[in-house]
Amino acid sequence: MHAEFPGAFAAIASVRRIGVTRESPWWAFVAALGAGFIVSACVELLLFVLYPLLFPPTREQVIVVPARVLWEGAGAIASGAVAMRVGGSAAVLLYIAFELVIGLTEMPGRAFTCSRMPPGSSTSSGPTATEGPGATNLATGLAAALKAFVPLISVCGEQEEFVRDRDASQDIDQETFFRPITKWA
Repeated sequence: MHAEFPGAFAAIASVRRIGVTRESPWWAFVAALGAGFIVSACVELLLFVLYPLLFPPTREQVIVVPARVLWEGAGAIASGAVAMRVGGSAAVLLYIAFELVIGLTEMPGRAFTCSRMPPGSSTSSGPTATEGPGATNLATGLAAALKAFVPLISVCGEQEEFVRDRDASQDIDQETFFRPITKWA
């Protein structure tokens, strides 16, 4: 190949890469977190303006990808790119380990704590949950509280009004779901 295209290889060899200092993996990890935060915040602000224009609330829309996935994905891509460019694969592995630890520490709170409230615990507030899986995880605890005559008040989140009742991700009719297992829904 060198003999056939000597000029092409000479031109490629003369192109210099952009100079970026190599830092320790820890500093590259911190830089990656900062880059991810800045990019995800910028994309989030952009989507707050563009999302209602792209998916007007007055028309029936099937939203396949929620906006949060877009800005968190953009932040993760920026973090990975900065970590790889500045610190190499060790910094990328640190960032992946960080994300896994964050995800694993949030998992029990999201999935299990709402439905595991013991009967007879006199807390001033009942369980709370987000829409979709969070609300359905309350079903076991609420049914047990109803059967054991334990007074309990639960608060559930709702989808945004512009995506409600349009078969969006994690959208259920909560009143119909909770009516058989509660006194009032």
